Amino acid sequence: QHRSGTWTCSKLTIEVDALEVAAEIYFNFDPSRGVGEFSEKEPEYREDVMSVLRYGFRPA
Repeated sequence: QHRSGTWTCSKLTIEVDALEVAAEIYFNFDPSRGVGEFSEKEPEYREDVMSVLRYGFRPA
């Protein structure tokens, strides 16, 4: 979905060696309204994105 105005859009590339997955996701947020959203770059990344979110982020 196209966002404009006060939205900030970013793309994150996540690789988790322990899971042998890599995923690209978008994190879009509007700090003026206090809202945000995640979306996968492509539908084929969906399963890897869900695996990463279940696993959680770990410090390097």
